[in-house]
Amino acid sequence: MSARWTNQAQSNSMLAGTLLFIPGGMNLALGLGWNYYTSVPTTEHLQFSWFIGVIVGAFIAAPLITFVQKRWYMLFSGILVLAGGIIFTSAPDNYDAILAARYINGFAIGFAVIPFLVLGSEIGVRSYRGTCLSLEQYGLALGIMIQIVYATQWSSYYDFSANRLHGIITIVIAVFALGATYSIIESPIYYLRKGDEGAALESLRRLQRPYVVTDATRAQLEELKLYMQEDRDIYAPRTHMPLLKAILFRAMVPFTFTLPLNLTIFFASTISMGYVDSWPPIVYGVLRFLGTFLPLWLMDGLGRKSVSLFSLLIIGGLTIGIGSIFNDSVNLLSEYKMSVVCTLSLLIQFFAGLFVPATSAFLGEAFHLSAKPYCMALCVIVEQVIQIIIICTFTFGASSIFAYCIATGVIMIVFTLLFFVSIPETRSTTLREANNRFTQTVYISVY
Repeated sequence: MSARWTNQAQSNSMLAGTLLFIPGGMNLALGLGWNYYTSVPTTEHLQFSWFIGVIVGAFIAAPLITFVQKRWYMLFSGILVLAGGIIFTSAPDNYDAILAARYINGFAIGFAVIPFLVLGSEIGVRSYRGTCLSLEQYGLALGIMIQIVYATQWSSYYDFSANRLHGIITIVIAVFALGATYSIIESPIYYLRKGDEGAALESLRRLQRPYVVTDATRAQLEELKLYMQEDRDIYAPRTHMPLLKAILFRAMVPFTFTLPLNLTIFFASTISMGYVDSWPPIVYGVLRFLGTFLPLWLMDGLGRKSVSLFSLLIIGGLTIGIGSIFNDSVNLLSEYKMSVVCTLSLLIQFFAGLFVPATSAFLGEAFHLSAKPYCMALCVIVEQVIQIIIICTFTFGASSIFAYCIATGVIMIVFTLLFFVSIPETRSTTLREANNRFTQTVYISVY
């Protein structure tokens, strides 16, 4: 029997959240430059509204983890995503309506991401946990790709608003996501917290194929009980090192898909190809998606650390390469130089796709039980704050692109070196083992 057949119920439990992240990715991309052919003015408020919503949603979701089953999180978030889609469809040219819809969608995604990662970390067996957790970025990348493709290929001659299409796609996906909540199996830890060991064992039985209780099932239950017992013995300072590592690692994600990078690829493709609706932006989105697709197999095979750090190093180098071209404003009119920028931008998105799933895996594995939702929320909030800062401080121009790319490229390279000696490899570990590795200040091994 293949591992994917054996663990199919775990994937099914993650399906609803993965679907919800697709409209989330669409709104993420819409706020970062991919919102062409709409009559709604692009303001800073419209751009960062979604990120504010995510912050609020994550902040509210964290303290409810102990009391609310994950299915109800996903149902509530799905209803909100559906509502946002209806607003996009019914009032595609109304600025205030679209602004409200983006806040609603952002809140829904923020409210869903914490329970999604908690669930993935607790129901995924050690040989499949990375795959379960990487589905967060897979869904977001699929949404980013959809948004980029239709936004760049739309036309002002169409008697149909691009925002209305956004809303229709969101509605369809939200309906499927709401239906998929039926397949969610609650984490056994949720029941262990309530002292119901029988329900916890039943949960584990349903999470595997064949659906029978085996010695391995009972061993997994005992491991989860030890995970909970160790949590009671944890003292506060043991949270500090994992939190620092996780925040810094997750903080690299915004630098891989930002307003400056997106405006740069659009400008460069227009100059190099000679027309606006060119193919590089499409490939830009597709490569991001393909990059996140590969870790579904790599995360629990090659591991998290080696693939992600190699990718982050490459991204840093490519970003510096783009910055060096924009150091001379004359290059902005060179078709050849801008074609090089296009190529570098495409490569960045592919390697970004390889990098970002590991951030989801580490969020699910870095923290001990009681601190996990709060630390996750803080990491997600910092990620959104970085995007908001970039949106509010960036103005497109040769000098600003140069400064941004050189600064972020250097940051990514420096942090790659720091992560190499501090971030642990957590492939095929239990949650206890992963957390213990994160508490170590230095961890060099990639195995």
